[in-house]
Amino acid sequence: MIFEKLRRKIITTICITLVCFMNSMSVYGISDSDYENFNPVNIQKIMDAGHIEIETGKASEYQLNVDMNTMGLGKGYYTAYLYENQHRDWSNYEAMSFYISNESDNTIRINMDVKRSDGKVFSPSDNSNIVVKRETSEMLEKMQPSFGTIELPQGFKGRIYMPFNSFKEKGANSESTFNGITQITSWGIIATLPENDKGRFSLSNFQLINKESSIEYYLNSDISIKGDNIVEIPVVGESISEYRTNETNKNVKFELLDSMDGVSINENGRLSVKPDVEAQNIRISAVLDNRLIEIMDVQLIKSWTLSAREVDGTSKSIPRPEEISNILSNNDKFILSEKFLNSVRIIACIICAAFATLYWWWKREKNNKTS
Repeated sequence: MIFEKLRRKIITTICITLVCFMNSMSVYGISDSDYENFNPVNIQKIMDAGHIEIETGKASEYQLNVDMNTMGLGKGYYTAYLYENQHRDWSNYEAMSFYISNESDNTIRINMDVKRSDGKVFSPSDNSNIVVKRETSEMLEKMQPSFGTIELPQGFKGRIYMPFNSFKEKGANSESTFNGITQITSWGIIATLPENDKGRFSLSNFQLINKESSIEYYLNSDISIKGDNIVEIPVVGESISEYRTNETNKNVKFELLDSMDGVSINENGRLSVKPDVEAQNIRISAVLDNRLIEIMDVQLIKSWTLSAREVDGTSKSIPRPEEISNILSNNDKFILSEKFLNSVRIIACIICAAFATLYWWWKREKNNKTS
């Protein structure tokens, strides 16, 4: 009885230990020491056209509810700007972070900028890094602005990280970095909307991320995927394409974001495409330390040989097995069948054996007559 109780306690302890270990491996929260809460003061609004309304909600937690309307406006994109005119010193921080919920029926596009005391304005530029953490995932995802903003899909809920080392001076061909964090006079959130649309989103839980935080490496990581962004679908066999990252000495695993028949990629970045796949766009991801995701769009296209022609007009494409014309009649197929060929071999062996037997019998009779 005592032994049975001891055995149960040991098994229970082992199970609890395993559960705790698994949870510690999969949950990546940041600690309170990694950030400081930050509440904006007297947020202002402006929009180049259309209409914008903001309201402050939740007395216990600073929240901005934003409504944009571009109904009836001409074709184009319209920008709203939510900003704070306040002197700030962010020299002890490496990023601004905030929670955003897209309650619109469509995507919204956002970014952030900062104005320095010398009048220069800085913002995450195209091809720089913004990091996103979706509410439904523990992973951090790298995104890069396109035309000055990042796109958040309908229903998006999550946290946006704006690393200060991604901020570049606004202006033609400018690469001046943001090195005046102690001289901030204003900052703001940019949102854009196309014509004849309505947008609604909320901003809350603003944070300043401390330097040397637990996520500093991932916020500043320059991991990128190298490889073909266009892959041909083979006519027969399979098409192979190799992908890699610039983080050669790190723990990186490749995955397909959306699984599908006929397309696969192994952990080392070897993409395989089978013939029956439809032309489409796929997304492959490189996962760093099971924490940070870098995504690359790959276009699958039909093989160029399908439309290429020889001088006489015949196709250059290798035919599929089912497209090969049948040049054998039923009699030809029977003659070349394994069963028929085996029968011929057996008959030939029997004939040879019969002739050998007759020859042996004749030889023996001849010898008997001679003697």
